[in-house]
Amino acid sequence: MLIKSSFTTIADAITDISEPIPQSKDDITLGYSYYKQVDKLSKYAKEMRKRAPKGLGLLEAKKKLREGRVSGVFDTVHSQKVSQRYKDTPQGTTDPVSRSKKLAKAFLSVMPFTLKRV
Repeated sequence: MLIKSSFTTIADAITDISEPIPQSKDDITLGYSYYKQVDKLSKYAKEMRKRAPKGLGLLEAKKKLREGRVSGVFDTVHSQKVSQRYKDTPQGTTDPVSRSKKLAKAFLSVMPFTLKRV
């Protein structure tokens, strides 16, 4: 039995983000994509869509956010060797080279939700 916690899940964080955009070395678009329409936004997703505090943020980025767009939606391209190493890393363990944690399916929490507006 899973117990609801105050942690933000991966689904909470990315369900409303579009599929990744292929990147190229010549790409200067910053990976802008429209948020997907979802039935119910998580608390985390709602917070991410809010305007930045006054005096913070690039004007172009603020404009795109008002249009319902998010930046950095590029795919990550790994070499075949790295991809295989990630596939071979058991869930719930740490990749021996990058030291990144491969989450277990039952516990897909990524961080406590502690965002506060000041």
